[in-house]
Order: sequence, then C-alpha cells, then structure tokens
Amino acid sequence: MTDNKHKREWNELEIYKIEFEFLKHLTTICTGSILLIVAFLEKLFIQPEWKYFVAVALCSFVASITLCAFSQVTIIDKASENKNFKLRESVQTWTVGLLLLALLCYVIGIICLVAFGLKNLF
Repeated sequence: MTDNKHKREWNELEIYKIEFEFLKHLTTICTGSILLIVAFLEKLFIQPEWKYFVAVALCSFVASITLCAFSQVTIIDKASENKNFKLRESVQTWTVGLLLLALLCYVIGIICLVAFGLKNLF
C-alpha cells in the first residue's frame, strides 16, 4: 500500500516538473517574440497597416509572461505543500487556470502577428 502512495507522489512531482518546464519554455518563446518584434518591425515594413495588431501581440506576450510567473509560483507552493490536500487542490486549480490563460495570451499574440504580417505582405 505504501508503494502506491510513494508512486503517486512521485508521479505528482513529475507532473509539477513538466508543468514548470512548459511554463519556462512558454516564457522564453514570449520573451523572444517581444525582442524580435521590437528589433525587426521597423526594418520589415516601411508603412505598416494594422499597427494595433502589433500592440495587442506585445501586450499578449507580456501578459503571458506575467501569468507564467504567477503559475510557476503556484507550482512551487503546490509542490511544497505535503499535508493539506484541500489547499493543494485549490492551488492546482489556480495553476491550471493560470497556465491556460498564459497559453491563450500566447496564441492571441501569435494570431495577431500572423494577421499583421499577412495584411502587410499582400
């Protein structure tokens, strides 16, 4: 019986690691996107149209980075909580919610950049 309990805890810890790694990668991608937009926007399009799409994309990437940071904090809090299972479930709900919001913000940013690029290429 104790082997199952330890196996469950090990699986839970692995899930925390995977969530944390996913958030690190999402943060890196968003940060890189912001840097590339700022560096190349002026050089790629002389008189760009739909500039507000770039603004929405930048804001979405910043929001995604912020949500990733908060989600990482909740994962650390969740991983350190061993006794209070009700609190851990509550933290899990927050973690998943923040993670999904961060992913949504990233997707919105990418969609806005694609729309901006397509509008200005054709």
